[in-house]
Amino acid sequence: MNQTEIGKFTAKCHKEKKLMQTQLTEKLNNISICFFYLQLH
Repeated sequence: MNQTEIGKFTAKCHKEKKLMQTQLTEKLNNISICFFYLQLH
């Protein structure tokens, strides 16, 4: 995922879920950690 796609994704999530930026960042970090873990196994 490139920076533009990430920006669009975060904006979409923010708009749809009406999350505060910190909540959205936390959720994306959790997704990134899970994705990284899955790549290792």
